Amino acid sequence: MNIKKLKHFVLIMLSMIFISGSFAQSNVYVSSLHPGEDFTHELQTSINNLRAGSSIIFDSVAGKVYEIGPIHLKSNINVIIQDGVIIRALSGAYPGTGACVFKLWECENVNIYGLGSGGKIIMQIDEYENGQWRHCINLRGCKNINIENLTLSESGGDGIYINKTGNCDSSYWRNCEDIYIHNVICDGNARQGISIISAKNVNIDECTFRNTGQYNDRDGDSEPAPRGPYAGIDFEPNNTCERLQNINITNCYFENNKRYGIVFGFGKLSGSSPPTSITIDNCSISKSPYGIYFATKSSSLTGSINIKNSSVSDTYEYAIVFQRWPYSDVKMNITFDNINIDNPTSDAKKAAILIRNTNGDYENSGLTFNGLNITNNISKKSILFEDNDSNVFRRLYQAFKDLF
Repeated sequence: MNIKKLKHFVLIMLSMIFISGSFAQSNVYVSSLHPGEDFTHELQTSINNLRAGSSIIFDSVAGKVYEIGPIHLKSNINVIIQDGVIIRALSGAYPGTGACVFKLWECENVNIYGLGSGGKIIMQIDEYENGQWRHCINLRGCKNINIENLTLSESGGDGIYINKTGNCDSSYWRNCEDIYIHNVICDGNARQGISIISAKNVNIDECTFRNTGQYNDRDGDSEPAPRGPYAGIDFEPNNTCERLQNINITNCYFENNKRYGIVFGFGKLSGSSPPTSITIDNCSISKSPYGIYFATKSSSLTGSINIKNSSVSDTYEYAIVFQRWPYSDVKMNITFDNINIDNPTSDAKKAAILIRNTNGDYENSGLTFNGLNITNNISKKSILFEDNDSNVFRRLYQAFKDLF
């Protein structure tokens, strides 16, 4: 082959490489990007150019602290945070109320994990003056996401937020599916440890949710997430089309959250919503005003919630609350199996369990208590009903008289 033909061949091959995107990068070590005051753009460009299956590695060579602005991740990559490395939200770089450290929009096959004793993502909660959506990790319409061995703290919203993309009345929307979260600590986030709005096949195992809302010490709406609800985990669909299916919370700890350990906020669901299926197994909830809190208005919800082999302790108000629970042929089954409740209230006028503002005459509450053990209860009451309808009260008493 003569020189002219060789040059022509090389040009063709280079063009093919360029067109196919084969100039995409393999693994990138963040320290090689010369992090300074703000290297967010350079980091984002490197992520955009990663080959499928490659990794962006926050390595421990550069002082172990990387200050970055909001980053959008993409499908088929790994984010590796080496042992002891801290990713800190860059001060002043999150003015938008929805700015997140890592945002994943309809991504698939992404692993975000810490090595060794784990990595940390820390935001600047003290400088956020409004809004409730500045999350450490925001998952929207994602599939096959693994998050492991991390501490997520001091966000202006949630440690992790999980929801769909699109609207119920649109022709297109995509749910979050196949989400695995393991050995993650959500500490001191402004609104929740984790919010699950719409998702299917979620497994959360060996995680800790603590101090939610406890770092919000400003008055009024000047603080992030001023209305909470300040829970370890909040299940709270925003629309009737959203779903909570095959959600499993296992071996987790909930401690010192400002208002709730776990919230089931089902006010936006209806009988047309897909059946719910949630299991809470071998979890410990302590040192919050309310341990487990249910709120809904509709008796036509379907599905099941099973809470088993778990404990609720040192709650200041009530261990378990049913707010606006519709006691009239409820179709959703909620089962408590082998539950230990210790020191459930600090007020002798209250009780371990509160059922408030019931709606309709009792026929089928959907509630089952098996193996409920209550200790150190200064109120001496296992269950308290707050309802003005005496007929409802009598029926509830008959249904749950074994708990008195």
